[in-house]
Amino acid sequence: MSPSGNNQIGDAADISAGQSVSQTISPAGSSNFYRFQAGSSGIVKLKLENVPKDMRPYLCLYDKNLAPISEKSASNAGDVLNLEKDVQGPGWFYIEARDIDGKAHSEPYTLDVAFEPAPDQYEPNPNYFRATDVKSGEDINAYICPGSDDDFYKIFVDTSGILKLKLDGVPADMRSYLQLYDKGFGNSIASSSASSPGDKVGLEKDIQGPGWFYIRVQDADGKAHSEPYTLNVAFEPAPDQYEPNPNYFRATQIAQGQSITAYICPSGDEDFYKFYMGSSGIVKVTLDSVPADMRSWLQLYDKGFGNSIASSTASSPGDKVRLEKDVQGPGWFYIRVQDADGKAHSEPYTLTVAL
Repeated sequence: MSPSGNNQIGDAADISAGQSVSQTISPAGSSNFYRFQAGSSGIVKLKLENVPKDMRPYLCLYDKNLAPISEKSASNAGDVLNLEKDVQGPGWFYIEARDIDGKAHSEPYTLDVAFEPAPDQYEPNPNYFRATDVKSGEDINAYICPGSDDDFYKIFVDTSGILKLKLDGVPADMRSYLQLYDKGFGNSIASSSASSPGDKVGLEKDIQGPGWFYIRVQDADGKAHSEPYTLNVAFEPAPDQYEPNPNYFRATQIAQGQSITAYICPSGDEDFYKFYMGSSGIVKVTLDSVPADMRSWLQLYDKGFGNSIASSTASSPGDKVRLEKDVQGPGWFYIRVQDADGKAHSEPYTLTVAL
């Protein structure tokens, strides 16, 4: 193809990605303009070659608003000139080719136009307000393009639990960065960054539901990529029907012989229970079927709340815990259950009280 009459940007000749054009620069001081349509964001690669030996080539790329977004000129006459730029599509993009020294040439140059698409079906999702809904167990294939692109996702959880994120299959030159936010938007509660480009990144965080949580994916170095990443989202629920019971005043009432199945989640969670004794007697409290990585801690309080009258802590994670104490009734007594190491768990414990 050898277009003509394309010396003004408004008369740009239509070309397609993968196409080569050959044209001369004439008259002196003139430019040749071309345009192509990108169906998505991606990376534009331009190459001016076979240039006349006295031509010092110049390339400029314009966006759909005819604003220049990248330009480059050769150092020497006759040099091959390459220009690469990540762009945000879809839309039309315009190319200007000329001699930077304003010369005319009777011999043609060759312009090669290549486009590497990054067809992200989840765009636009550049912030919390336009975050893409995702669900547990879902794999998302998306792109970081153009450069400094932020991809936001959101997940609704109806209970507390453990959220596990994994960036897999990342481009070889992408240094992945993951960040997790709570429903307060600006409150970052966890983050993870790859040490080297191409590394997989994982993030695990115990969260307190119900509510929305937000995930941000980006390249820590601000690069653009025409290859996708894969984001895996998994949520392990800890559906504790007795929550919230974080203190004496909101303690869950239990009865003699009752067994309760509940969860320590999120980390640092404390579960309070209360029972009434009509007379003095012996209280036996058992923590059974505890998570394998939970080092259980039981405490017993009298009606003075802050007065701990007995406690028992597991020596090793996964151990059962028993507590036995003679108490003076009548009155209310309180039990506190927690992980001595402050961990969160998506597996339940079983609490039994015998009087």
